[in-house]
Amino acid sequence: MKRLSMVRRLTDASKKGFSLLELLVVISIIAILVGLSAVSYSTAQKKARDARRRGDMRAIQAAYEQYYADPVNNSAYPPNCSSSSITTYAPGGWPTDPQNSTSSGQVYTTSCDAATFCFCSKLESGTGNSGTAADATCSGLGVADGNGAYPYFCVKNQQ
Repeated sequence: MKRLSMVRRLTDASKKGFSLLELLVVISIIAILVGLSAVSYSTAQKKARDARRRGDMRAIQAAYEQYYADPVNNSAYPPNCSSSSITTYAPGGWPTDPQNSTSSGQVYTTSCDAATFCFCSKLESGTGNSGTAADATCSGLGVADGNGAYPYFCVKNQQ
């Protein structure tokens, strides 16, 4: 009887830790959760950058419309889409791309003259509005991706 109680005490004392299998299960669950959160974080970053691009395009549009409304400019838009012409109306200057901090990767222009303008920015996620633009100024600017979507957000003259 003494011997049996001694064996029981030894086995009870050795069960204070976790088994290797239990540790592997917990570690794999944590790894899956980290992987899922990384994907969600990446998607959220893309959507945030796209929101900034849309805001930048609207700011450019507002600056060009203010330029047009200024009596000094004779109801005309800046020639050749000159960004230096709108510095008075866009104090922040020409926007930079939120992903790579350059202005060259974000803005695409077409049909820019004294009477019309169209600026487009390529989005990282979702679809833009260039596929639905009925206006001849912006049509044909965006190239469809493999799914038939147009990932460009465009703004055009309102006058």
